[in-house]
Amino acid sequence: MNFMRLGAFLLAVVSAPMFVIAQAWGADMFPDKAVKMTYVLNCAECHGRMAEGSTEGPALVNVDFLKESSVERISEIISKGAMGKDKRFAASQMEAEMPGFSEDLSKDDIGALAALVKSWNK
Repeated sequence: MNFMRLGAFLLAVVSAPMFVIAQAWGADMFPDKAVKMTYVLNCAECHGRMAEGSTEGPALVNVDFLKESSVERISEIISKGAMGKDKRFAASQMEAEMPGFSEDLSKDDIGALAALVKSWNK
């Protein structure tokens, strides 16, 4: 198990109780348990448990360019990752270094995550 996967696993173990606590107000964010777990294991470490963003990654809720992006474009970003300056985010988050997940996640998982992110940005 590589360190990134180990970190994601540990985050999931530590975060699980928080999801139970947050379930009452966050249930609408994660209508599907499978995609919720995929998010927790692969995205929450940088983008936050409730997609609120962190110093490691931008928020994924109510983001103008995600509102304008198709599910296919969001899938491409998840698959290939993002590198370099990205002016769509706050100045503190402009140095995007998101890894691609095409080798770690199935196309169905990536599509489900992309649809979830899009649902947060209508």
